[in-house]
Amino acid sequence: QDYAPVYYSLGLVYTRLGNYPQAESAFAKALELDKASPEYRWALGLTYYQEMNIQKAIEYLESAYSISKDPKIALELGIISRKAGEYGKALKYLDIAVKSFPDDPAPLENIALVYENQGLYNFAKEYWQKALKLENMA
Repeated sequence: QDYAPVYYSLGLVYTRLGNYPQAESAFAKALELDKASPEYRWALGLTYYQEMNIQKAIEYLESAYSISKDPKIALELGIISRKAGEYGKALKYLDIAVKSFPDDPAPLENIALVYENQGLYNFAKEYWQKALKLENMA
């Protein structure tokens, strides 16, 4: 467990270098050494997303969220689930993000995109308008 943060830091460096396979390996080793860490699961999930392994990304992000209940992870899960076409899951996590970040238009914009993708344009319009209202207040 002592070396888990070192592997995590190495994973971050590989991520910044765009070397996602090496980042994945480092984050996986960190998680192997500290299985309870939501941070390492989050990092591994985002790395899988960069590698276009969407289902594995969602799996690790959900695992991280179940441990930490961090609303930033919920936002990431909502966005990635939307992109994967998992709209029910996306709305679940984006709703958490909206409640946690009431002044941030990003969750609202992503909810609008979920509704647009489903052809529910009146709902989409409502959320785009809410997002614009927040952006105009900034």
